[in-house]
Amino acid sequence: MPQPIYLNGSTSQVLDDFQLTTEQLAKTTLGERTARGQTALEMKGLSMEYSDLIAARYSVRAYRPEPVEDEKLQAVLEAARLAPTAANRQPFQLVVLHTAGREAEIGQIYHRPWFVQAPLVIAVCAVASQAWVRDSDRFNARLIDAAIVADHLILAATNLGLST
Repeated sequence: MPQPIYLNGSTSQVLDDFQLTTEQLAKTTLGERTARGQTALEMKGLSMEYSDLIAARYSVRAYRPEPVEDEKLQAVLEAARLAPTAANRQPFQLVVLHTAGREAEIGQIYHRPWFVQAPLVIAVCAVASQAWVRDSDRFNARLIDAAIVADHLILAATNLGLST
């Protein structure tokens, strides 16, 4: 049985089908072609103009249980991997959690019924030890980098017709 995930500082236990570092994600999706001969990012689905995309995006608290197609998941993860980070350090890990059969377990992470309705949850985990740190005041850019990654992931999901 998978263990719960704990995120406090640099300690985390993963409770998922898979955990991808940006390096692993680059190896598995960059240039890899789908059955249609497209890369994950070429798989556009419901492609929109950027201004339309940001205008169309809204937070959802009710989800359909249908699984997310692997091609769409890969496209969303690829968009996260391509997000710019300070000094291109890519100080994050993505945890993809399939919710089916794990509702009670996942409900311990965030105590809202809608949280386990989605077929999967993606956590963006900042890794402080890998982030760029400004010399003058020791500012660590991990949280800003993780926020940019999450924004790329969310907009890519919206572009593919997935709710977040």
